[in-house]
Amino acid sequence: MELRARYPQLQTRIFQVSPFKYAIVFDAAILGADQIRGEFANSIQPAALSIELSNDIPTNFLREIATIADHQIASGFAGLPFNRDDLRTVLYGKFPSLPSLVRVEDVESPSITLCFERELLDDEKRSVAAFFEQWEAGWPIEFAVASSTGETAAPDSPFGRDMLRIKPVRTRTALPRFVQEDEAYWFDHVDALFEGSLNPNRVIDVERLGTTCYVDASSFPQIDLRQTILCYDTVLMSPPLIGDGEESFWRRQSLSRDDFVELAGADRVRFVLRQPEERTDVAFLHAVYQANPSAIIGRRKASALLAADLVQTADEYRFNGVADHVPELARQMAQELHLSELEIIQLLLWPSSARRSCLLPLMTSGLMSIGAFGQGRLLGDQIQRATGQDLRLEAFVASDDVHIAHAFNATLIPPLEEKSGIIMLRRLVGDRLNFYRACNTRIFAAWATNERRREEKIRLLPSMPIFDFPPHAKLRDLISLTSYQSTRRKGRALLSRLSQLPFEERESEIERLSKDLYELGVRREKRAMLLDTADDVKEVAGALIDLTLFPVRSVWNLVNKIVAVGRRIPALDNFIDDLERDTLPQRFRNTDLDFLSKIERVAVLREPVRPASD
Repeated sequence: MELRARYPQLQTRIFQVSPFKYAIVFDAAILGADQIRGEFANSIQPAALSIELSNDIPTNFLREIATIADHQIASGFAGLPFNRDDLRTVLYGKFPSLPSLVRVEDVESPSITLCFERELLDDEKRSVAAFFEQWEAGWPIEFAVASSTGETAAPDSPFGRDMLRIKPVRTRTALPRFVQEDEAYWFDHVDALFEGSLNPNRVIDVERLGTTCYVDASSFPQIDLRQTILCYDTVLMSPPLIGDGEESFWRRQSLSRDDFVELAGADRVRFVLRQPEERTDVAFLHAVYQANPSAIIGRRKASALLAADLVQTADEYRFNGVADHVPELARQMAQELHLSELEIIQLLLWPSSARRSCLLPLMTSGLMSIGAFGQGRLLGDQIQRATGQDLRLEAFVASDDVHIAHAFNATLIPPLEEKSGIIMLRRLVGDRLNFYRACNTRIFAAWATNERRREEKIRLLPSMPIFDFPPHAKLRDLISLTSYQSTRRKGRALLSRLSQLPFEERESEIERLSKDLYELGVRREKRAMLLDTADDVKEVAGALIDLTLFPVRSVWNLVNKIVAVGRRIPALDNFIDDLERDTLPQRFRNTDLDFLSKIERVAVLREPVRPASD
């Protein structure tokens, strides 16, 4: 499978030449076996197997093994090069009632011995044997029992070797319940994920989250997250890690753990776990889970969403229907684009490549494994060949967050003071992912139109502090004042517009908005005084007759009453928003001012700070 992931243009056939010797055959017109034989032997071929690459079908063979179709990748995990840790993870995940596995012997020779703490029941033996028959058909397997000297399976440490690996729940201690639920979800659904029968919205209902942004607080300093609460329906956030950096995060944010628990309870923030739970504040995660179970998106669940998104993209990708012709297309394009044929093939067929190569990395390390199949490595290699500059590490680092945000349909908010070059790399990755997702028969025309007009939704914004938050501003007020989508939508529009202006223009625009906002406040106060006085007489009449009688009540009062009451009805949000906007004087029919006037109790525009140059 890894061979077809690296060279997605290949259609392979597999022959068993002798009991433990195989041959993989593909068309010489597509790729010569000699060209990749060394790479295959050094970095793809499992050490325990004897496999020969060839462009010719062997004269004598025992049988031809059916090629694993893309939708069968997770069915029995056939063909995946498991090591001992992989086997233990899969066995515990698929068969949680098994006794603890003490050791695995001879995993690199043509037999495997599994030593458990107790004798397996007959049903357990049949289930495990059936799994191994799917994984490696014909591979001998034996069962053993640990010696009577008290030999037991050692618990896993969340630190040290393979620190980022997702280790089985039963080998770890003192973890919240959601970690066990997370592991069960992956192994219960992994087959459906890679078959393509479980679409992303069934993994996590991303549409219900509304307009989202993603912030990784586990690494570098981030903007004041109250700014994201102002503008987005749901903030997706990877939590800070334990240690000095974690306390610095809470101090910089001026928000406590209890504040974030409250935000989670209000369904305004969800935590996307990338690192081992033990490396975060486990008690905090447990409190969040108690406030809102949906607010914790575990490492397995996040991996499932990313896998479902990749599979759906690959299934719907328009180039799948002409994959046989892509090598010829690459030959025609290579000279004009000054790129190698393989580079063009890998670029055009990346969705299939990623689908074939992501299963084992995601199962092993979750979101920390995106570099193994994501766009970062491919983009870095291409930039180096095109310019001679080695930006592979930067491209590798820049791509992970973009992949995560893309899977959630979220806007990425990168760290503070990020260099413009890194932001450019992130945009390149985002543009490619948008293309792959849109290049299908359903929405490609709309995507092409948007590209021509350059009006596509921005999926990455610079981490630019736009607002100052007074020390006395309460989190509860922030949640309340941004409870409507129309308010958050205006905030995103303002943030997007200001972030794209050059520094001098942004400084001037913020000054203009501040002045207009002040004027708007003065005018509203004057109008309120006039209306209060003028309506006194009419309200006396209203007290004497039916208050619902239209001619008696002030139309202005009626409109304001409709706005006040309508705001309590979520279904009328956009209608009421338009109505309220139309009541403003022409000069102040401005969504920026409307947004700023709504949130001025908790946030005000700040003076822009000139960005540091690269």
